[in-house]
Amino acid sequence: MTETSTTSRNTAAATADRLKVVADLLAAHPDLPAPCVFAYSGSGHVEVTWQLMNTDGHKDNQRDAARTIIAALGGKWTKNPWDDRFDFARPLDGGITLQIFAHRDQLCERIVTGSETVTIPAVEAQPERTEQREVVEWRCHPLLADEAVSA
Repeated sequence: MTETSTTSRNTAAATADRLKVVADLLAAHPDLPAPCVFAYSGSGHVEVTWQLMNTDGHKDNQRDAARTIIAALGGKWTKNPWDDRFDFARPLDGGITLQIFAHRDQLCERIVTGSETVTIPAVEAQPERTEQREVVEWRCHPLLADEAVSA
């Protein structure tokens, strides 16, 4: 067996092992929404992703669904605001990452804190102009607690 085929075999075996861990995790929590599972052939890394904003039955209650997933699986989850989305991630030992993606406005309260005047550069056939834009902040409450966290 060549070094490349040995490495491929090791990566394939590691991926299979990780997928078995994921299968056991999901079997232990049958009431959770079904996630997407991604296995990356080059690294063998496995991502288990709940895309709540795209899941029928969870689009309107993403906060409750995220809270249920986090409470059921426990552990420390990192929170990452991303444009109009809010992501949670929890790495597991052995190359597996759990992720939850939800619309930010389903998890956080959008607060307009003021407005600002910005200059919009001239575009061909359009003169320079100014407009009012909202200045906002997001107050995100922890899913398992009642205190607010800015994001």
